[in-house]
Amino acid sequence: MKAIIPVAGFGTRMRPHTLTHPKVLLPVADKPMIAHILNKLIADGVNEFIFVVGHLGREVEKYIRSSFQVKCHFLTQSEFLGLGHAISMAGDFLDNQPLIIVLGDTIYDVDLKPVLNGQFSSLGVKKVDNPRRFGVAVLDDAGFVTRLVEKPTEIISDLALVGLYYFTKFEHTVVIPPVFIHPTSKLKNTVIGPHVTVGENCEIENTVLSNSILGIDSKIKNTVLSDSILGDHIRIEGKNQKFNIGDYSQTE
Repeated sequence: MKAIIPVAGFGTRMRPHTLTHPKVLLPVADKPMIAHILNKLIADGVNEFIFVVGHLGREVEKYIRSSFQVKCHFLTQSEFLGLGHAISMAGDFLDNQPLIIVLGDTIYDVDLKPVLNGQFSSLGVKKVDNPRRFGVAVLDDAGFVTRLVEKPTEIISDLALVGLYYFTKFEHTVVIPPVFIHPTSKLKNTVIGPHVTVGENCEIENTVLSNSILGIDSKIKNTVLSDSILGDHIRIEGKNQKFNIGDYSQTE
């Protein structure tokens, strides 16, 4: 089984320590943060890792290669276009097999074997006292996720997302909640989210889309877009930027 671990962030909330050390190499209980994650994943059967590095990435690679005898790949995120973009960079190393994604600062203490041997894709959650600070998962009576809400103003769930995602099959599209995708829309080789709304009858291919709204009957291809508002019936191909464009627009 393969795992993607994004570790490209600057760790700004832990400065000044992260000015000279990657956040994931800061010690927790006498070992680097990332070591706790890797030890758990290896014990649960993960045998290949894709690390997306950035800030002080060479230090991360040096530590992992010298401390763990596992198959691993290191990809450098030179432009910090968000988590969705980081995950999309690993596309060439993935196939239609189970996949786990763990954020590089998510230390967890849970037995994943029942999840990894199960038939359903899953999200890692934790009960919290103040869910307004987090993205939360809302479940139905059977325990299935019905929706994901980012920092709800009203308490609708106390299950906070912790940065652990398991997919029974990776079909070259990753959805990072919270998102809304109309059931008539089609996605291929795409990373979408967080904070994205896609209207009906849209086609999105080979694209990374985050923090954006897309209207109906639109087509986007070979594009990285963020912080954009896109109207109805638009066509965008091969553009990496922010857009605020109206209906029936086409970029060249």
